[in-house]
Amino acid sequence: MIELSNEFIYTRINPFGAELSSLFDRKNNRELLWQAGELWPRHAPNLFPIVGELKDQQYSYKGKSYTMGRHGFARNLGYSVLDQDETSVVLSIKDNEETRKSYPFQFEFLVIYRLNEKVLEQEYLVENTSDSETLWFSFGAHPAFNTSDNFDFSLEWEYPEHALSASLQNGLRSGESEQVFEGNTLALKKGLFDNDALVFSNHRSRSVSLKDGNGEIRCTLRFPHFPYLGIWAKPDAPYVCIEPWMGVADSINATGELTSKEGICALEPGENLGRTLYFELP
Repeated sequence: MIELSNEFIYTRINPFGAELSSLFDRKNNRELLWQAGELWPRHAPNLFPIVGELKDQQYSYKGKSYTMGRHGFARNLGYSVLDQDETSVVLSIKDNEETRKSYPFQFEFLVIYRLNEKVLEQEYLVENTSDSETLWFSFGAHPAFNTSDNFDFSLEWEYPEHALSASLQNGLRSGESEQVFEGNTLALKKGLFDNDALVFSNHRSRSVSLKDGNGEIRCTLRFPHFPYLGIWAKPDAPYVCIEPWMGVADSINATGELTSKEGICALEPGENLGRTLYFELP
């Protein structure tokens, strides 16, 4: 494990998956991340080069079909540490013979963590390392926040919302939507995730705070440039995932063509794209 710390925060990052595995609030002496287990064996996986489910777990590019599982492969690879000090680390994966079997592109995907007083910054940086081919991709975050000591938690949104959640059918967007809350508070009530994740794309808010039953903010996640947001947990599990995404699962009517996939990003040779999340302690 890679350990980063300052006077406010202690973190652990696993080089396998570049996964944040601990976010410890030193002032309040509490762990903010779900610590894995039988209900869900992960903490905060990094999603790349797709987000969510592909229709039939396949896509096509230049007339050839490729198979890829939910959320891509980046969460299941070992990363190289490019740079590290007491409060920051840079981790990287690049394409190789194995990744090109399911994803025929040249790339470098970096996950960068930095501590800045009461804030942990997590930056994603994607670079097209090809000299001739456009890179098509999505990426996103999947951190699970611990709610095990109090089941009366809620999410407080930055602004009052009237956003609709896309309905899912076997992990794919069905084309239908539902109103799951109005205002700026979403109570984490029993049954909320019985039909899978809540998926938002028409929300105004670019931050969400996790609040306990006493109204105390445990952590605020800011995601200023991510157009999609998932909220998920296994039914009645003692955690909640707040998932900013640059991309989204296929719809049930998807053509499978990668270049026309909703939410897909594109980079020309030599270009890069970065986005940053901010985990803010109270």
